[in-house]
Amino acid sequence: MRRWAKLILALPVLAGMACGGWAAWLRHSGNLHAVLAGEVYRSAQPSAAQLTAWTVAHGFRSVLNLRGASGADWYRIERATAERLNLQHADFAMRDSKTRPPWRASGAVFPPGHVRSSRLS
Repeated sequence: MRRWAKLILALPVLAGMACGGWAAWLRHSGNLHAVLAGEVYRSAQPSAAQLTAWTVAHGFRSVLNLRGASGADWYRIERATAERLNLQHADFAMRDSKTRPPWRASGAVFPPGHVRSSRLS
C-alpha cells in the first residue's frame, strides 16, 4: 500500500517537472514555429542572437512586431538587429482585448519570410 501512496504522491511532482521542462525549452528555443513553412514564422520575443540565427537559417527578410512601437530596451535591440541584418521592420499594434475592424487589419501584409514577434507584456 505504501508503494501506491508514494506513486500517487510522485505523479504530481513528475507532471510539474515535465511542464517546467517544456516551458524552459520554449523559452530557450524562442518558441519559433512555422505558420507556413518557408514563408511565415511566429515566435516569442527573440533575442538579437536568435533573430540573427533564424535569419541565417530561414532567410527572413522582415520582422512584424505585433506589440507596436516602444521605448523599451527589447524594442531598441530588435530594431537595431533588424537594421544590422538588413530586415524590414514593421509595427502593427494588436491587443487581445481589442478587436480590429477588417479594414484596419487588412493593412498588415505578410510577404514571404516574415517573423511575427508577439510576446505579451
